[in-house]
Amino acid sequence: MPSHNGDHRRGGGGSNGGRGGGATYKAQRIIGSGAFGVVYEAKVQETGETVAIKKVFQDKRFKNRELPTLKELKHPNIVALKHAFHTAGETPNDLYLNLVMEYVPDNLYQVMK
Repeated sequence: MPSHNGDHRRGGGGSNGGRGGGATYKAQRIIGSGAFGVVYEAKVQETGETVAIKKVFQDKRFKNRELPTLKELKHPNIVALKHAFHTAGETPNDLYLNLVMEYVPDNLYQVMK
């Protein structure tokens, strides 16, 4: 999974953290951040495809519904979820959900201008 230094990690198609034939991602830069996580522009090392990876801290006190919701959504006007996987944080209890999504270089404001 990408970190601020752009290291390589493996991510699978599920929540297995890279087992089962996942791809390798390299973070290029941070393209967004918010209260719940950070979004990276990243490259799939095997194909060169540019993707966005949203890294979200999993707080055990709350149920995260984003992954099940994104798996259900299929619409040309909604950014598609490609893969999802979990990574460990710096402390033993930290867990992050990584959502690999198609990369959209512009935002709605830029398109509407």
